[in-house]
Amino acid sequence: MLSEVTNLSMAIDSHLKVSAEGITTKMLACLRLAGSLCLLSLMILVSTKAGAEYDLDDSQQVIEAIEGLNWITEEYPPFNYRDPETGKITGAAVEVLEHIFTRIGVNPNKVKLKIYPWARGYHKVLNDPKTVLFSTTYTYERLQQMKFVGPVAPNIVAVITPKNKQLSVQSIDDLNKMSISVVRDDIGEQLLITQGVRPEIIDQLNSGLSMVKKLASGRVDAVAYAYATTQRLFSQAGINPSDYEVAYVLKQSTMGYSFHNSTDARVLEPMRKALDELIVNGTLDEIQIKYGLKATE
Repeated sequence: MLSEVTNLSMAIDSHLKVSAEGITTKMLACLRLAGSLCLLSLMILVSTKAGAEYDLDDSQQVIEAIEGLNWITEEYPPFNYRDPETGKITGAAVEVLEHIFTRIGVNPNKVKLKIYPWARGYHKVLNDPKTVLFSTTYTYERLQQMKFVGPVAPNIVAVITPKNKQLSVQSIDDLNKMSISVVRDDIGEQLLITQGVRPEIIDQLNSGLSMVKKLASGRVDAVAYAYATTQRLFSQAGINPSDYEVAYVLKQSTMGYSFHNSTDARVLEPMRKALDELIVNGTLDEIQIKYGLKATE
């Protein structure tokens, strides 16, 4: 930024030298004053930006940096969703996050969770610094593009079909004979494509709820989505989950909180340490059991 200030100063001087011939001394002085004011404004902007950065060697400022992140989630029950009765954003991943915040001293009232459509949130975590998106399924490709805190929950991503259709799916070739709805940019769509499913048979939608409704209407053969979430969405839409079955497992993985790739490790480490403590003391297991993500022992 300082080099840009220097370049601007040189450009103004050069322009004034070229333009000086034929104008009065008073006019030239006014031009130089205007240029100086422009430079002063830019230098103030640079100074303000620098002052806004956190000293991440100071633990209190690390907490402030975490509170200042752009926290984004989606409707993805039971991991994260808005409770229809209270309006509060809740779910397994939200409860784990609240425990993490308590352990490291983050004020939850200063963290504003927002629910976005998945594709919008996914674009932001890839492109906008200081962005967090959850719950995000771990894949090799995503681990190269983002930084993670987790895992916080297991996740089975599957192709789900109506039982009464009795569709036999043994391979990707079988999937290529079907029409499959997905949520745009979701892990279900990404896994279909990376495993060789032709893009033209994939039906992209903006929400999981519209996806299961389309499946129930018979307009597509299957959906590719997280199994636990699909079961919840069937119930939410008034559809009997027992009428559907897993026809093909795309991936068994885990989920966590994904951060823009520029996020400093000093911001992530306190959260990782707190999560480790939740694993050791059994809190993570209790939350997973509560939301049906883990069987009781």
